[in-house]
Amino acid sequence: MTPFTTQVTGAHCNRSRWLVLSSGDATCTEYSDMLNAEAAGVPVVVAPLPFDLADGTSLLVPATICLSAGLCEHREMRVDVDSYDDAVGITGAWSSELENGTAAGPIQPRWCDFGDDGAQQDQLASDIDMRQIALYQAVKVPVMENGAAVVSLNAPIVQGRPSRVRVLSSRGRTG
Repeated sequence: MTPFTTQVTGAHCNRSRWLVLSSGDATCTEYSDMLNAEAAGVPVVVAPLPFDLADGTSLLVPATICLSAGLCEHREMRVDVDSYDDAVGITGAWSSELENGTAAGPIQPRWCDFGDDGAQQDQLASDIDMRQIALYQAVKVPVMENGAAVVSLNAPIVQGRPSRVRVLSSRGRTG
């Protein structure tokens, strides 16, 4: 019943953790492409994982389970973690109830940095220092200056009133 013979745990640009189960071995780049399960076109299970995984825990996570292209179900998936390491991944087991029965299998350790191929493709900017954050309602109200909150505002900020936020930045410090 379960076409998911390979598994990989990983981080997507160091912002989120994922478990990806697939029907065949793939490169980390191919696994990264599978994070959009419904568009992957292959049998795949994609589930977000919490950052605080610990050995010996069991958890329920939302999962997208695609048995074939265009045939996807959104289900809860049980993940039993025997061991976990950021550089290695999860060892354990998974299971989920589907419309036509239970899908389950082992999780073998393997780690990928999804979407982090060194090109920082999802990173919009780097090496930026914010010098000021200001809120504009009727007048400019600085709320952050040089990394610190402004203690005494020059005007009240009115809740529910339309505002514009402006961030002044500069290139990051060197050395």
